[in-house]
Amino acid sequence: MRVLICMRSPARARLLALALENLGEEWQANWTCDESYGWMRLATGQTELAVLEAPANGPASSLLEALKSAPPLPPPWTLCVGCRPDGTDAALPADGDAAAWAAVAQELVRRPGLPCLCAPLLPFLTSLAGELLEELGLRPELRAAAFLPEMIAWCAAHPPMLAAVTGRLYPCFAEKYGLRSGAVERDLRSALESLWSRGRLPALEKWFGHTVDPEKGRPTNREFLALTAEHVRRMGRQNRAYMR
Repeated sequence: MRVLICMRSPARARLLALALENLGEEWQANWTCDESYGWMRLATGQTELAVLEAPANGPASSLLEALKSAPPLPPPWTLCVGCRPDGTDAALPADGDAAAWAAVAQELVRRPGLPCLCAPLLPFLTSLAGELLEELGLRPELRAAAFLPEMIAWCAAHPPMLAAVTGRLYPCFAEKYGLRSGAVERDLRSALESLWSRGRLPALEKWFGHTVDPEKGRPTNREFLALTAEHVRRMGRQNRAYMR
């Protein structure tokens, strides 16, 4: 878990960074007191969790406001010390210690949903995913055509979803579309079988290259979601229209 801490006090920031790294080897924490530098780091989309601090005279930091107006892709989970303004996922108690803050951060990233900052990105990413699926030749009468663009958008905006496709992603879409989780999986599998048998071969070769091989068969559901999400994420970074 790659973390960026932006706080006014270097001592508190260092203590939190140490507490987070003590959670395990997968936790990597950097800190800064400079919001401009923090913005540059976060704008790359390489940070998975941002810990910000509300200014003494206002409800939110200017860094958080910048993130809300132009979220990176993918966006981080956001924690704010002292309050929970719009655009944040949870608040840290202003009088808490570093160990308590680290425990809140650890619990936050286990949540099944998406970070708040994903919300402004999803319509744009869903549109890009729909365009990609249309280019591939997905038949609109297939039931998966109703939810697949949005599912790809979720994976593009929040890559950890791909680590729990069966346990998190399918159940979320099953509930949203009034289906069983197993039906979502089957509908997606049927859509891929249709694409690889009746889709547009030039587009499949363009986007999936060597995977379009009758001897190797079609990709698994997860492989397809991962590949399309990466394509959509790359397209999104190239087209910054969603930031306006």
